[in-house]
Amino acid sequence: VKSIKNKKPRKVPIHAKLIELGILEFLKERTEQGNIRIFDEIKRSKNESVEKGNYSDLFSRKFAQCLANLKLKRTELVFHSFRHNVVDALHRAGVSDIDRKDIVGHAQSELDRTYTSEDIAELKKCVDRIIYNIDLSHLKS
Repeated sequence: VKSIKNKKPRKVPIHAKLIELGILEFLKERTEQGNIRIFDEIKRSKNESVEKGNYSDLFSRKFAQCLANLKLKRTELVFHSFRHNVVDALHRAGVSDIDRKDIVGHAQSELDRTYTSEDIAELKKCVDRIIYNIDLSHLKS
């Protein structure tokens, strides 16, 4: 449903920790319920600057409000910071620039594209190298 710049769906590897926590079962359940998107209940905003609005606008606003409530609001800390954090974590894990770009969907130069395989199994190995020292055991069903 998301508009894609190059009209080619992006393959997104799922981190082993999310699989361990049951994301595949959750995705299967959502599909069986007839959902087209993972979180179909989330609607596009009525953003006039974007043709049909964005799905992320609500989360962006709520994230900004949470930061303000926690007195953590800074110009450089925004909802998009989660994406930057993944790029940083991939870098710390020693993942190549080309693979990082493939994983997060950043544009590749023509030279970079020559060397990319977009092999989902290889990209999954890269994603699984991301380590956050956070206990998520309470999320396990």
